[in-house]
Amino acid sequence: MKAPGPLYLIAAGTLAAAAYVWWTNSQASAADSANPDDSTDPLSYLGDAVDEATATVWNMVNPNPAASMQPSAAMVAKLKSNEGLRLTRYALGDGGWTIGYGHYSTNMADIPATCTQAQADAWFASDLQQRAAKWVQLYVTVPLTQNQFDALVDIAYNMSPRSFKKFADSVNAGNGIDDIAQASVSWVAPALQNGIQNRRNAEIAMFNDGVYA
Repeated sequence: MKAPGPLYLIAAGTLAAAAYVWWTNSQASAADSANPDDSTDPLSYLGDAVDEATATVWNMVNPNPAASMQPSAAMVAKLKSNEGLRLTRYALGDGGWTIGYGHYSTNMADIPATCTQAQADAWFASDLQQRAAKWVQLYVTVPLTQNQFDALVDIAYNMSPRSFKKFADSVNAGNGIDDIAQASVSWVAPALQNGIQNRRNAEIAMFNDGVYA
């Protein structure tokens, strides 16, 4: 018997999460049942969770125009985890500086010495939507599944638009990202290449197989 593919495992995990959301909220609803003003139907939580899970799984297997897509919650969580949170300015070793969740500039004056969690979250939201997701929406002209879109956003988050366009051109030509992802490792300083290689490998797995790990 053939082992279930990653997308089926993701579907099962997502639906299991939906069931857990229903169970958790039904317990909370039961605890509050003595309140006559509480008209919340615990089954509505299950319906909402399953609707969200179904939409996520559907988008994983049905391509959509990149211009109409947004990063998934799973991708956002993974990107934050990959970037890590720094509340103090950090020199990357390539002539640039970073703070927060990978907020970057080659001009140290643009990166404050310290920041708050709120500032880090605001920069992250802006960098994600106004840079990474926007570039995928603009440059990729072929339909994408959700995991393909997410992988490209992850890639774009740490690149200039000029560099990312090479990925978009490869995808538009029907060549995927395997070759260009491996080639891109050499675009960064030698001290950063091991980390970038690991990240490119993870992005290839996300793009090709829907693996968010």
